[in-house]
Amino acid sequence: MFSDERKWNLDGPGGNRGYSSDVRKEPITFSKINFGDASFMMWGAFCIDGTLEIQFVSCRMNSADYIITLEMSLVSFLEKNSNKNFIFQQDNAVIHNSAATKNRFASKNISVLEWPACSTDMPPMENVCGILSNRVYSENRQ
Repeated sequence: MFSDERKWNLDGPGGNRGYSSDVRKEPITFSKINFGDASFMMWGAFCIDGTLEIQFVSCRMNSADYIITLEMSLVSFLEKNSNKNFIFQQDNAVIHNSAATKNRFASKNISVLEWPACSTDMPPMENVCGILSNRVYSENRQ
């Protein structure tokens, strides 16, 4: 089961340069947006049995917020599919590796895939976000 968070800018891709990480295509570089900071953050996950409910989360999420997100989507999905054994993958964000988060995983008997810090490997959820970015921001659309 693969998960990740993604920030979406409502006025187009933000930062000095953004790029699409769809590995099936050449990277697309977007131009800089000079004004506006309307954005939102989403958390999503998928596995062979489908997708989990998307959660809209704070751009300044802490480990307590992350645990609530997990409870609302991951834990309920796992309870509905208790007859299957899943391994959960997440990147090494600080909130993912906090003691509180690790304790929650242990208390719910959730297996977590070990993921190397600063890994150059792109988790599969990054590919999904890249595909979505291509569609959302195509032709510099806002």
